[in-house]
Amino acid sequence: MHETGSNEQTTIVDRVCAEGQAAAVRIGTPARKHGVGDADIWHAVRTAIRKIDMDDDLTMLIGPAHDGTLLEIGVLDLNGEDPVVIHAMRLRPSSTRSSGKGDHVKHTDAEIEDAARRFEHLADNLDPASVAAEDLSDLQAVAEAAEQVRRDEALVTERVAAARARGRSWNRIAVALGVSRQAARHRFTDKVG
Repeated sequence: MHETGSNEQTTIVDRVCAEGQAAAVRIGTPARKHGVGDADIWHAVRTAIRKIDMDDDLTMLIGPAHDGTLLEIGVLDLNGEDPVVIHAMRLRPSSTRSSGKGDHVKHTDAEIEDAARRFEHLADNLDPASVAAEDLSDLQAVAEAAEQVRRDEALVTERVAAARARGRSWNRIAVALGVSRQAARHRFTDKVG
């Protein structure tokens, strides 16, 4: 995450891709009303599992905080030139109900149990030789690349911690990372102290 600027009302926290266009996403002051931290807001935006168009310019994203707690995130102008997070809080049960627009179907326990029984029956009778298997090598390559990024991020964090332990300033570390001092501190302070 790199910080690209700030003002009294909002903080630009990172870049996201909306409809293929990179756009700076700001976190507006009202988004902090329920005590959700910026890092958790950003994580929920980046890893959203559901998008609900609420109105012409209002979108709800449902995504996890760093600890896995589901959050509802309100975004003004998500696909526009100036998207702003305007709301963030723990997911309300009402946010998971169907809106009647077909964007969410809630299955009953009986339907889930029936589907599980049908799946087990089909799996028990499956002849692998008679089924065309989907080639997932491209998705496997994506997963491997993502795992490499996680390992690399852990290595960078370890190296930053070692540099801080040797008394290196955030300015010197930022130069080595190729980011601003504020971005380096924001990214690593919680991880390395």
